[in-house]
Amino acid sequence: MAVALKKELTKTSSIYIQPIKHNDWLYIKDMIPEIHQESRYRTSKLCMQKVFELFYTTLRSKDQFCFLAWRGDKVIGLISGYCAEHYFTEELYAYDYMFYVKPEYRKGRTALLLLRAFEKWAKDNNCIEISVGISTEIDTEKTASFYEKLKYKRSAIGLRKEI
Repeated sequence: MAVALKKELTKTSSIYIQPIKHNDWLYIKDMIPEIHQESRYRTSKLCMQKVFELFYTTLRSKDQFCFLAWRGDKVIGLISGYCAEHYFTEELYAYDYMFYVKPEYRKGRTALLLLRAFEKWAKDNNCIEISVGISTEIDTEKTASFYEKLKYKRSAIGLRKEI
């Protein structure tokens, strides 16, 4: 279905973007509690084993990706997701699972570099569209504006209810 990730490297000044490798869990795992605290699931108990299983599955799957933003020897952000056929068609669509940049790097180009890596991966995998979501409930309009400046369009409304 999708082509495997290429071992490409995107460098801009001191920040570079790379696909995950087996030993990268050592760098990612310390960020997971931060990501969880900013997610819409922050009131649920974090299960590191489940996140590790997603990491490991992503490494093995040609239909999933995860790119890391590095500054020196530190991971400062990540984006992950997958591609799949929509239930109405055999065409491929790309979706994000997780998009996170450490707060101290949010004013720079890190988010843009990560998103561009996702877009390239989606094109390389013959996706016809990328769908991204904003579910953190933190700076929602600011985040939407970031996407809209890059020609993303609002296309859905998500609602939820605790039960």
